[in-house]
Amino acid sequence: MLCGTAVLAGLSLWQWSRSGEKQRLIDERVAAEAHGQFATPESIRADPGRFRYWQFDADGRYLAGANWLIDNQVRDGRLGYSVLSLFRTSDSELALIVDRGWIPADAAGVADGLDGPGASSRIRGRLVDAPDVGLRLGSAAEMAVPGIVQYLDIDAVSARLGRPLLPLVLELDADAPGAFERRRVSADPFGPDKHRAYSVQWALLAVVYVIVFTLARCARRGEGK
Repeated sequence: MLCGTAVLAGLSLWQWSRSGEKQRLIDERVAAEAHGQFATPESIRADPGRFRYWQFDADGRYLAGANWLIDNQVRDGRLGYSVLSLFRTSDSELALIVDRGWIPADAAGVADGLDGPGASSRIRGRLVDAPDVGLRLGSAAEMAVPGIVQYLDIDAVSARLGRPLLPLVLELDADAPGAFERRRVSADPFGPDKHRAYSVQWALLAVVYVIVFTLARCARRGEGK
């Protein structure tokens, strides 16, 4: 009984902790958007993590052939890919992954259309965490190779390239050069309320488990008399 109760209680506490993390991220995003906070290449190098959800722009260029297509991305009932591309700033000291938006599945083979503008261009958008796909299939090293992937691990891409990358992704503005279809989601599809609901469910299951186990044990004792 103790083992089963501990597992259910642990799952409840984990979901409650996740709800707190999600709420913190939402608060950060709302605060950054409300104040229009803007990061520069110089400031972001010192402490990248504190600039989550800040606006950012920089001059530089996309690297040809360095495109990752996140598979199984559905938009309005259509299957497609999120296009993530490698961008290097003009001073060559800062490199980052740019989320350029969504393309339909039948456009993935148009290689020439996936590379960003060949000449120097200016990117602008919002700094966010790398896309979260939930269950990760395949190793991070395999997913670091440009092409169609299930997810993208920035640390693995950095190791493959042999150079540091910004630990955040730039969500490119819809009207910026090189952008594809963009639909910014304002609310987290799996927000803190759902985590709290799951936490309560696991806690109730733990209580039910204890009650059922106790009643069954009492019944066995009664039969033995």
